[in-house]
Parts: sequence; C-alpha cells; structure tokens
Amino acid sequence: PNMYPSHETRKKEFEALYNTHKQIIMIDIPAGHPLKKRFDDLDRSFLLSGDFNTDLKSYRNFLEALAKLQREREEYILDQFKKRVKETIENTPLLQEKNDVKILMWIGSIHTAISHFFKKGGIKTNARFDSTPYYFGFENEVIRRYRFDKEVDDELIAKALFMSEIYNSIQLEPEDDSEHIQQVLRRVINLFD
Repeated sequence: PNMYPSHETRKKEFEALYNTHKQIIMIDIPAGHPLKKRFDDLDRSFLLSGDFNTDLKSYRNFLEALAKLQREREEYILDQFKKRVKETIENTPLLQEKNDVKILMWIGSIHTAISHFFKKGGIKTNARFDSTPYYFGFENEVIRRYRFDKEVDDELIAKALFMSEIYNSIQLEPEDDSEHIQQVLRRVINLFD
C-alpha cells in the first residue's frame, strides 16, 4: 500500500496552508525508516496464485499484517507528535504565551485510533470526515476491524479482495474522487454473493 498521500492531495494541503503564517510540522514515517521498509516488503510479498481459497487466505494474512504495521505507524506518529509539538512550543515564543494551542492534523480515515488516543488522554479533539456518512473501502474496513480486534469473516475478505482488484485495474486521475468511487464499488460488490 502506498502510505503517503498522492501528489495532488499533498498539493491541496499545501495550497490550503499557503500564506497562513502557521507552524507546519510533518509527522510520519520517513522514507528511510525500517518500518517503511517493512511496509514496502509486505506490499511486494502479496501475489495472487489464481486459486481462490489460497488467495483468500493469503489476502487475509496480508491485511492482518498490514493492520499491525498501521498500528506501529500510528504509535510512531503519536510518539513523534508529542516530541515535535513540545519542541515547537519551546522554540516559538508566540506559542509559549498562549494558554491553548490549536493543532490541525490531517490523517487518513483509517487512522481514527489516533483521535481516540487523544480523547482518552484528555486532549480536546474534533475528528471529521470529508463526507457524512463516510464509507470505508472494504480493505480499510478489514484493516480497521483487525486494528480494533474485531472479527473478520471470509465474505468481507473476499469483498475486500474483489474491490482491491477492481480498484487497482482502473486508471484513476489525481483529481478523481476516490471516496465516491469506493462508495460505488461497495454498492456494486454488495450485489454479489
């Protein structure tokens, strides 16, 4: 999985931030980090065999491993977040004068565990999705279910595999609404049994 936002997504983020005169801190796994290598290795390890039952089991194992890596990634982000915010406040006199410091954090929808962590820690948090209701793709739904120790049945794994194969076979442009495409694919895939 590509764990970094697309060029167009990043461009929109920078355009929104341009000329706001706000402190900007990027917190994620750097390109040379061992965890990034484990993501890349996992991505390269998944290959379809052509046998449905074998592929279903293989994809389940792949998504379970991916969920574990995402958990480690979130732990890294949270650890870096604390350090980097503290460092930024200590090095910015204007922020030191404030009683409350507001922080805008853009994270992918799969990372809601981060906002749960903040809320449990007493940090006033407002998590928001671009659309309501928000529909996860089947793959992200599986990863989130593993992430929160919930059951994942073979039907959901099969839907995730089917959706992943369709999604990977269509040519998306950076400006395409991937969330809308996922919603349509979910509706179509749910027609199959």
